[in-house]
Amino acid sequence: MLCARVMAAEETKGLRQSTLSECKACHRDVANTDNDRILGAGYCRNCYAAFVRYRDNLPTTEAVNFAYFERQRREYLESKEPQRVTA
Repeated sequence: MLCARVMAAEETKGLRQSTLSECKACHRDVANTDNDRILGAGYCRNCYAAFVRYRDNLPTTEAVNFAYFERQRREYLESKEPQRVTA
């Protein structure tokens, strides 16, 4: 019986059902795998790192404004999109 449990565990080891989620800040599809998953507040890894920097730079008396951060993050990412060159 123990061998059957070990074999069953080995067969499912490393298999994880991935579901797509959307980052609340950049609206990028995130696969929810170990390397690409939604972190705190519903943000992808890059947006969460930007959110932590934003939060840490706020004065202690000011509350975190998620909507403001998400809007600023989208505007920043849109401004960094490569320009299309037409010939």
